[in-house]
Amino acid sequence: MRPVISIFDSLPKAAVPLLVFGRRAVFLLLVFSAVFLPRPVDAESERSITGIVYDSITGSPVEDALVRVIGTAFATRTTASGCFELCSVPTGRWQVDVRRIGYFPSAPVLAEVVEGFERRIRIALSPSPVPLPAQQVEHTSVSLQRETGTRRYTSEQIARAGHRTLADALDAIPGVRVYGSSESPGGTRVSVGGASPERVAVLLDGLPLAIGANGAVNLDVIPLAAVASIEVTPGSQSAGVGDAAIGGAVNLRTRSDASEGQQRAEFSDGSFGTYRGVVTVAPAILQFIPHLTLEKYGRGSRFTYPDGDSTAVRQGVGINGWRGFLGLSPTTVQAWHVSAFVHRSKVGAPGALEQLYPGAANENTRVRAQGVWEHTTHPGSILGVSLWYESGDDRLRSTRPVPFNAEMRERFLGARLRGQRTILKAVGQLFAEFVSRRLEGRDYQRPNLAFGVRHRQEFALRGAARRTAGLGPCAMTLALSSALDGDNRFPPAYSPRIDLAGSLPFGLSVRSGWGRSFRRPLLTSLFWKADAFSVGNPDLRPERASEWDLAAVFRRWGITADSRYFVRHVRDIITWERDFMGRFQPRNVARAYVFGREDHLAVAAFRGAISADYSHVFTGAYDRSGELNHDGMVLVMTPRHTHELSLDASLGRWSGRVSGRWISAREILRQNNRNKQVRPYGVIDGFVRAAVRRRKPAMQAGLRVDNITNTRVDLLVRYPSPGRAWSAEMTVQF
Repeated sequence: MRPVISIFDSLPKAAVPLLVFGRRAVFLLLVFSAVFLPRPVDAESERSITGIVYDSITGSPVEDALVRVIGTAFATRTTASGCFELCSVPTGRWQVDVRRIGYFPSAPVLAEVVEGFERRIRIALSPSPVPLPAQQVEHTSVSLQRETGTRRYTSEQIARAGHRTLADALDAIPGVRVYGSSESPGGTRVSVGGASPERVAVLLDGLPLAIGANGAVNLDVIPLAAVASIEVTPGSQSAGVGDAAIGGAVNLRTRSDASEGQQRAEFSDGSFGTYRGVVTVAPAILQFIPHLTLEKYGRGSRFTYPDGDSTAVRQGVGINGWRGFLGLSPTTVQAWHVSAFVHRSKVGAPGALEQLYPGAANENTRVRAQGVWEHTTHPGSILGVSLWYESGDDRLRSTRPVPFNAEMRERFLGARLRGQRTILKAVGQLFAEFVSRRLEGRDYQRPNLAFGVRHRQEFALRGAARRTAGLGPCAMTLALSSALDGDNRFPPAYSPRIDLAGSLPFGLSVRSGWGRSFRRPLLTSLFWKADAFSVGNPDLRPERASEWDLAAVFRRWGITADSRYFVRHVRDIITWERDFMGRFQPRNVARAYVFGREDHLAVAAFRGAISADYSHVFTGAYDRSGELNHDGMVLVMTPRHTHELSLDASLGRWSGRVSGRWISAREILRQNNRNKQVRPYGVIDGFVRAAVRRRKPAMQAGLRVDNITNTRVDLLVRYPSPGRAWSAEMTVQF
């Protein structure tokens, strides 16, 4: 008994009584004991300095930068993700600096190396205004969207904030909001710059994801552990990515190498029966690097809502699901990369459906595979081919009081041919793309009301060019892009875009852009089978939009401040309205005038140990259809103000984060009734984590509390989220 007693003696006294409160308390005790209890240090453990090097202006990782320990022979170069690792460094206090062509040398960073521990640092490089010669441009990492204000959220930032899902990580990016939840129709969906989710294009490694029957991409299908970085580009982006990019584009970049050591296991348990387990493995096998992530998650079917919500009497929505991701690339030359994900979930029917069909369940299965191959003909020239396939099955089942069994099947096949060439110091790209969509709707209880089978073949031609030139201490970049998108139903849509960016002295940069974009009608909107409630409209026209924006960014002395102003005109907006028979039918009835401003301020002190981040998004979105009852009214689901504030701190093994947000009310119906709104809400979340900085295995545990103030949150009408929730998490990295 003595060893057990000694363990209890080393625990905080407040933790001992928790043993009588069941399995969750025991889990918490084991988690925090594993992290906080003292343990001997392996004398033969390696001493290492690891970290990431990033661009101080764009925040993107810097590849092939030379990292060295001053006064020694220890040196290495960063990978494509900006990561580096210096092993077996002698103990002591060392200075580390970084050098890279096209950047100013970094100031020396002090790193203290301790036996058996890993020292992790972040180093920012300031771009040099001197333009690079053509042969020094890295072709595989060239991004022609860099001048459009792309914001990047790296895996390191995601880990530091303690995000659990892709939706959580996206929701933390300034100017981005996530609507819905796992139990709402279509799962979680993303909004950029005030645009509704169906008007934002979502990509996976630059290739489009299939759009669901409701018009938006479900973010629940991809495990967060498979994502290396998130790139969010606001504004009109159809010239670069095509359909549905009226409000912006989101690109999810997956992990393609094992430079950061991806062998890790995570587990969390929390209130409402919530659990999550993740296993990630990325060993080097022969000449290949596989990356495998498996995640199992779920939540119980019984919870209540705050503020006396009338739906609190129902049991709620149970969730059970799993998702997996597999990526494969060679260790030598990154000439190709293949990946695939699988997602399957079963969700209790929420909201009004739960009361109409008690015990109903929504079963969703989605599978995707894609591959990219690139061939470098000579320096500055690339030829690439991309293929992708995605399928989704969504079924709603109920046995009482009225049997209900309907299914929607989707098939999405695409191919892209890409060429890139550097001529006269200008980088140019050309894309040819083909996409085939197939949508099938079945109603097993009422076959005569089935949606049927619908097809659409889409094609696109896109081109882009970028040129950077030095003007004294400044550097100016001009980017031109255009696209021609068509299909077998609508004539081609032309989408040009022009961006001008300048890098000025004293950490200041400015940019401005103008572009046109479009969005095709959904197959469900065109051909929905007529019943007593709704009917499709085969005469719908694509939505068209034009937008210009102006932005400025200042980054110096640990301060980042940027502001963006935009104006957007949209015509032929598709909305569902009642026809003369009282059925809902989609129509091109509205024009809209949307303007807004996105402000962001970030401050870091004590070498990033303490940081604060504040963002404010203002959106004015008004109906300009000219109709008597609607003209001048606010568009649906567009909050006028969104405020977000987060505070991060780290001290030794401890780190913590407190974040808060306030979302104003927004309209939910287009009818002339200003009282039909989703109420405003404010939420405060907290997260604290402790880590043992060992070489191997590295361990960390965290405790999270969401919605500390127990405020009612309405992400969608009639789909309120639960109240205050907590979870305990543990991660082990090998």
